[in-house]
Amino acid sequence: MPAPDDEDDDDSFDEGSEEDEEEAAAAPPPKKKATPAAPRPAASAGDAGAFEAALAAHLATAGPTKLAALGSVAKRPPAIPKLGKWLAAHPRFRVDGDSVSLRT
Repeated sequence: MPAPDDEDDDDSFDEGSEEDEEEAAAAPPPKKKATPAAPRPAASAGDAGAFEAALAAHLATAGPTKLAALGSVAKRPPAIPKLGKWLAAHPRFRVDGDSVSLRT
């Protein structure tokens, strides 16, 4: 006598099998975004003077710095446009290409 057809015997067509659940549980969690290495000093939003002082203090200790690196030294207030243009307009700073230094 032939065996009765039983749908449970064929595991290859099961929806939501245990293997699928195990694969979903074994998936790695999403990666977190990288945090900056050093937090920026807190300069108040409209305080261009504190921003200028922070940049000048950095340049005085570190010497000439690339413009891109200088942008991460202090948080730029929203009132200040592009950093390179702002630095070029201030007589305290000298911009040579992508390098910034203090005027002596």
